[in-house]
Amino acid sequence: MEDNETNRGLGRMVLGNMGHEVLIATDGMRALHALADQDVDVVLMDVQMPGMDGCATTRLIRMVEGGGDVPTGLSADLLQRLRHRLAGGHVQIIALTAHAMSGDRERCLDAGMDDYLTKPFNPEQVAAALAGAVDGEGNGVCVEGKGPVGCDEGRKGLRQEVVSHVMRTYSLDEDKAEALLTTSATTLCQDLARGADALAAADLKSAGNAAHSMKGSLLNLGLGELAGQARKIEQCCRDGNGKASMLGLERLRRDLSDLIDT
Repeated sequence: MEDNETNRGLGRMVLGNMGHEVLIATDGMRALHALADQDVDVVLMDVQMPGMDGCATTRLIRMVEGGGDVPTGLSADLLQRLRHRLAGGHVQIIALTAHAMSGDRERCLDAGMDDYLTKPFNPEQVAAALAGAVDGEGNGVCVEGKGPVGCDEGRKGLRQEVVSHVMRTYSLDEDKAEALLTTSATTLCQDLARGADALAAADLKSAGNAAHSMKGSLLNLGLGELAGQARKIEQCCRDGNGKASMLGLERLRRDLSDLIDT
């Protein structure tokens, strides 16, 4: 369940290469409809989604499974279908998120998630978590992603560095890597524009959400230093520092020019 288009595309490619059938939901409500309509073995749940976030969605799923009252505004039809599909069971839910702040792991597990993976999306770790979930051996531990590659020391030639990283890390051919990069560039441009518009309107919460989305995209592309810049923008927004957020956003756009100005 993921709202970032770059992450959705990457997840679909990598999981498809592993032989899994992949369903995509872009927010918590769509995730509930997907779970109501068909059997699902494992849910990879993004924490920060628009509307109903990952933790709230997970808590609701656990309420339905437990057969208790569900204090939500769900339609009677959706609630009935969810109960028919989920009551008495336990769907495995794994957090897959760019969150890496104190207490995030505990919040995910307290909400009822079974495991916690941090981005960047690492195929080996995801495969291990999926195998544990399907075998019933998930242990609810935090699995940190591998450190990103050091390909962002120089900004020129960044595009080819990212293509090489994606091909090597996710076992994709060049055509799929280029397609993923095109999607990523579009998503990053949209997030940069969304962040700038939000800051112009003094909407620091929305600007922070845009920075969070960029952080996840950049981590998956192996751009650790630039993801760190996005994280700092996100933190400045949380701290209420609009000026620093705007300066950080402008710098990040400049540093990404080789990827997004094509």
